Amino acid sequence: MTAVRTQTAPPTDDALARVAHELRGRLSCIIYVLQGMPSDGAAADKVRGIAERQAWRAARIVEDLFDVCAGGRDKLTLRKERVSLAGVVWRAVETTEPQLMAAGLRLTVALPSDPPELCADSLRLEQVFVNLLANAAKFSPPGGQVLVTTESDVAQVTVRVRDTGRGIPPELLPRVFDPFVQGPGECPQGLGLGLAVVRSLVEAHGGTVTAASDGPGTGAEFTVRLPREPPS
Repeated sequence: MTAVRTQTAPPTDDALARVAHELRGRLSCIIYVLQGMPSDGAAADKVRGIAERQAWRAARIVEDLFDVCAGGRDKLTLRKERVSLAGVVWRAVETTEPQLMAAGLRLTVALPSDPPELCADSLRLEQVFVNLLANAAKFSPPGGQVLVTTESDVAQVTVRVRDTGRGIPPELLPRVFDPFVQGPGECPQGLGLGLAVVRSLVEAHGGTVTAASDGPGTGAEFTVRLPREPPS
């Protein structure tokens, strides 16, 4: 049986929110100081660059914690407006393209000639697809492919992100969107929050997200379904 690593007793949302709040304040101070440091040669620039990247990474983890906690308690704040699904998808592609290229992956995006619009928070929705594309990059070997397709009807829009990566073990599929759940071979610095954030943001929009895979080595497909209008 394939092992699945998970935190046996996840902390409560209140505890996570308190920890995230404390960390966010300290990280903001660190980033501010680093950005104000004077340059003193190539060695100092290198050290500062490493410190800044790690601080920003830690800050991103803190924001993910906030999203997971707020999403689980229906406290996410969304700024909804009429947005083009194509615009949201392309911005997510632009954000993750360097990561996909570094992983040696080929990305194909298939959008309809008349892209649909929906009522959504464009920044939050963009984060959904950034996380899904980053997940594909993380778990796909060089030379693999990532395919993004969209479709719509009068009631909803559907976006599918398909990869040819390592796939998802059957025992992990039911819990793949749970916080802190990680599959075999997961990078040790990961917390298993990316897909949990995806679910929180999609559900906050009144939509659903599902994962499908035929098992290890077969790739995975994530399907996001969103209403075109806010739920009544």
